[in-house]
Amino acid sequence: MRKLTLFIFVFFLFLYGCKQSTEPQPPEQKPAGYQEDITWTSLSDSPWPMEHHDPQYTGRSTFNGPTSFSVVKLIDTLKLDAGISVGKDSSVYMPFNFFLFSLNLAGQIKFSKSFGIYTLTTPIVKKNGDIVIYYESPSAITEINKAGEIIWQYNLDFNLSTQLGIDREGNIYFTHEGTLYVLDNSGHLSWSLEDNRFGTVSSFSFSPDGKMLYLAPNKGLTILALDLTQKEVKWTFGESGNIAYPALIDADGNIYFSSEGDENNSPGFYSLNPEGKINWHFAHNMFYRHYAIHSPPTMDKYGNIYFAKDTLYSFDINGKLRWKKYIGNVSTPTPLVCDAGNNIYVTIGVIGNWGIVKLDKDGNILFSTPANAFKGETSVYSPVILDKMILMPTQDKYVYLIK
Repeated sequence: MRKLTLFIFVFFLFLYGCKQSTEPQPPEQKPAGYQEDITWTSLSDSPWPMEHHDPQYTGRSTFNGPTSFSVVKLIDTLKLDAGISVGKDSSVYMPFNFFLFSLNLAGQIKFSKSFGIYTLTTPIVKKNGDIVIYYESPSAITEINKAGEIIWQYNLDFNLSTQLGIDREGNIYFTHEGTLYVLDNSGHLSWSLEDNRFGTVSSFSFSPDGKMLYLAPNKGLTILALDLTQKEVKWTFGESGNIAYPALIDADGNIYFSSEGDENNSPGFYSLNPEGKINWHFAHNMFYRHYAIHSPPTMDKYGNIYFAKDTLYSFDINGKLRWKKYIGNVSTPTPLVCDAGNNIYVTIGVIGNWGIVKLDKDGNILFSTPANAFKGETSVYSPVILDKMILMPTQDKYVYLIK
C-alpha cells in the first residue's frame, strides 16, 4: 500500500510539472536603458548600409567584431575621401576619386564605374539593394543597382560636402545654403524648406519613429529639431559650438552630443529628451574653434554611451560616469563603434599611421596595437564591423580587412 501511495504521488507530481512547463512564462525583464534595434524599413538589412551604421548614428553593429587584429586583406587602390558601406550580399562599396568600386570581401572588383570626379559622401544601401551615391563634376545624386546601372539621377548646380540622410520611406535629404531638399524614391524633388538656420554643411539623424529630423547646422546652433510631419522647426539648442558629426539618438528618442552651450548652459556633453529638455550634462572643454574635438560617440545595447579624446569615457543611460580610461593617441575625428558583444573599438594614430584598441563594456582592454601598427592616415569616416571582421578606411590608398 505504501508503494502504491508513493507511485500515485510521483505520478501527480510529474503531471503537475508538465503542466507548469507548458504555461506561458513572463517575458525576460530587460534593464533600464536597454536598446532595442531600430528597424529602418528603407535601408538594406546588411552589416553596414550607411555611414556609422544607421540613421540614429549609434555605430552599433548586430555582429561580433574581430577577436584579434590580423590583416586579412590590404586593398591598395585610389585615394579614399569618403566612407564605406556594405550590402546584404557582403558587397563593399568604396567611393574613390573618379570611381565607385564594388568589391567582395576577397578584394575582387565586381564593378568600377565613374559617376564624377570627387565625393566626400558615403554610399547608402537601400532595402532593395540599390545604392545612392553623390559625386561632383558633374554634381549629381544618383541611385544605381548592384550592377552599377543608373536607376535615376538628380543633377545639382552646387557641390555637396556632407552626408545624405534617408528616412523610413527611402526619401533622400540634403541641404545647401539654408534650404533642405528631399528627393523621393524616383529621384524627383518631393519638397524643400527654406530656413537660414539650416546652413549648408549639415548632418542628419532621425528619431526612432522617423518623425523628427535632427540637423547639426554650421550657423552657430548645435542642434536643430525639425518636425517632418508639420515641416517646421520645433526647437533648437546651443547658441555657439558646432558638432562635426550627427547627433546620436537612442531607442527612446533621446539625443546625445557635445555643445559649447549658450547663456544658460555650460560647455560639455549633453543628453536631451525628444522635447529638447536636458536629461543630463557632463561638463568638459573639449572644443577647438567652436567644434567638439572628441570622437563621435557610440552606444552599446545597455544604453551606455562612449566618447574619447585621449581618455575614453563611459556613461550610463542616466549620465552617471561608469569609468574612464586613458588610451592616448586617439584619432578624435574617427567615430567609435560597438559590436554585438558590447565591445568598443577606438582608432588610434600618429602621423601617417594608425592602430586600434578593443575594450569591453567595463573598460577592460581585450586587444590593442601600437598607434603606428598600420600605414595610412586615420579617417573621419567610420570603421565598418562585419561578422568577426572589421573594415578600416584610411585617408590614403589603403583599406584594411582585419579579423
